[in-house]
Amino acid sequence: MKKLFISCIATVILLSTIAVVSYPVQASSAIKTLIFKGTLFINNHAVQTNQESQLLSYNNKVYIPLRDLSGQLGLSVGYDSKNQSIYIDQPVVKLTKSSINKKVSNEYFELGIFSEKRIYAEGEPINIWSHLSYTGHQSLDIFHDDLLIKYLIRDSDGFEAFDFTGLSLVTSTFNEGDEFTTAISPNKFTSYNLQKNEFQDFNEFFRKIPRPSILTKGNYVITAYVDYSLSTEFNVDNRRKMRADINITIE
Repeated sequence: MKKLFISCIATVILLSTIAVVSYPVQASSAIKTLIFKGTLFINNHAVQTNQESQLLSYNNKVYIPLRDLSGQLGLSVGYDSKNQSIYIDQPVVKLTKSSINKKVSNEYFELGIFSEKRIYAEGEPINIWSHLSYTGHQSLDIFHDDLLIKYLIRDSDGFEAFDFTGLSLVTSTFNEGDEFTTAISPNKFTSYNLQKNEFQDFNEFFRKIPRPSILTKGNYVITAYVDYSLSTEFNVDNRRKMRADINITIE
């Protein structure tokens, strides 16, 4: 789904101050910029650009299309053309106590899903995370796709949105006491809204949905889901599935 966010928009982010800016262009004037020939690195990885999303240099500052940067950082961007408002939703990363949780276990692992709140205000960051804790004593290799813990979102209409995963086979080795942790990303809610509204054109989706990465008012079931195998063959004997659900309300 990251490819959804590589679509370039006119809004740019000022890298020197991390402040979103815009410049009105009069009919008789225009801003002259140069293409920035350097490379932007995020966490030591080069940001890939193309002809439609060039880095620009203006007045000794470097600019980059906001959606391009958000895609690299795991953020979600929405734009309301009516009131010219830009919405940036980032994953919630903070130390806090959960108010609701659900745990399940099998012979090797305990899977838990946690939420900071049971009730969230519409548009408020949703802080949900999951742990997969290894309970065995000997080293164990498991085989799974790109996402070890996936999230499902089900609304009160019975509609369920699922995670998109790759076709690659990943091997993870767990030793005694190991734990895998992940937090739900705003991009999961973007995926839910995209699937729920059955948009085929990504650009149309972003134009019509001002805040694509929030859940609207209602009741939801959030599921942490694990599907792995004890060998490279995903048969009945080797395959293991685990899921833990919590209920949240958006008001």
